[in-house]
Amino acid sequence: MAHPALPIMLAVLLLLAQQQSPAFRVRSSAWTEGGTCVADIELLNDSAAPVELNPEELTITYRGVVSNSACKAHTVPARVEGRVNGIGRAAHVLVRASDCDRERCVETASVELLGADGRDQRRIVSVAPGEGIILRIRFQHEHFLFGRYDPLIGQRELLLSWGPVFAKLRLVHEQPQSFQGAGEINLEPSPSRQDPTFYSSAPGSLYLAADIPGYQYYRFADVPVRYGSYWLLRFRYAIALGTTASCRVRIVEYQDAPRYWRRLGGGFDCELVRQGGWVTFERRFRVGPETTTLALDFRLTGSDVGEMWVDDVQLIPLPLAKTSP
Repeated sequence: MAHPALPIMLAVLLLLAQQQSPAFRVRSSAWTEGGTCVADIELLNDSAAPVELNPEELTITYRGVVSNSACKAHTVPARVEGRVNGIGRAAHVLVRASDCDRERCVETASVELLGADGRDQRRIVSVAPGEGIILRIRFQHEHFLFGRYDPLIGQRELLLSWGPVFAKLRLVHEQPQSFQGAGEINLEPSPSRQDPTFYSSAPGSLYLAADIPGYQYYRFADVPVRYGSYWLLRFRYAIALGTTASCRVRIVEYQDAPRYWRRLGGGFDCELVRQGGWVTFERRFRVGPETTTLALDFRLTGSDVGEMWVDDVQLIPLPLAKTSP
């Protein structure tokens, strides 16, 4: 037969356990970075004792409705549901299923621990009384055309469970007020194609010669770009006197998707004609609505007589407001 004082003792132990369980305050903030929705979740230890948390035990489940009016393929809201287990791991959530890369997209959710002083995030974390830690969760839009630039915005409901910590959160990500585009891009030729004795600025310039095999043409490394963006191409060139070859500069646009690659229209092919000293070239242009990559090349054609030097090559992004028709 059970001891008559046992229920009372159990009740007292339960009360003590409840009193000694750590209390955490939870605060959150949300914003966007490029094509990623970001949120910081701050956990503040309000108890009188330190609390140890195992990063392996963290679980975040979420669901929401997301879209982006800037992306033609993502204007219709879509439901998303995902689960992240552990810090430093990622969950891949299918947002739109399609055999067409233009329609198909995935959201990747991941969590990192901030303020860990460079410690291994898989080790036990001790949170002292009155102190806090921050979890940063990223919802990254993965789509070959839109993902790098346009986040899947909307409202997500989160359920966080981590040892003694349990919290329900609502994250709201809104359309950014302005697009943070690429910075100025300086293109340098490979050292083997530079002329260190003749240049506009040190240490050398791209050298092309119509009579040397392999030197009639040079293509810079491909440049990823935002679809529909505006650019200024600027460089300086010098054509040797007496050159009869046609000296040309060309921009070619491509679409680089996960399962295919194709050349698009757009771009330009322009002849450079002034011979003698250094000349500055500038050309403004807009890439197409499905362009993901630019290629810039220089070439000498039509004759085996001539030389050209190219230096200070820059691709400069232009604000949409100043260049829109």
